[in-house]
Amino acid sequence: MTNKRGTVILGIGFLSLLAGCVCGPARWAELVETQVTCGMSPQEVEILSGRKLTLLDVPTHRGTHMIGGEGEDTEVWLVFKEDKLKAVQLGWMYRLKRMAYSQKAELCTGSSAVSS
Repeated sequence: MTNKRGTVILGIGFLSLLAGCVCGPARWAELVETQVTCGMSPQEVEILSGRKLTLLDVPTHRGTHMIGGEGEDTEVWLVFKEDKLKAVQLGWMYRLKRMAYSQKAELCTGSSAVSS
């Protein structure tokens, strides 16, 4: 009986550790962020990332397109203007359902904008 109790306590401790872990964005998303450049087309970004871009019906402050989304732990937000890439921002899940975001990288100006 003590062995089962110890296993349960260990399991709860491990889950608590995971729930508080900020793991960061997935490696594929970090690679996309570092490899995209100003002026790329949506098709070029899809080829580079190997993933499908989603055009948002209503653009948000995060972007006009995204990679990832529902069911994924990492999102890549992209801002296109006239089909030319202008900015990129990563988002990733932590603490079971909360999202953290990197600074938005303005690719054409080289600046970073703090975004929540």
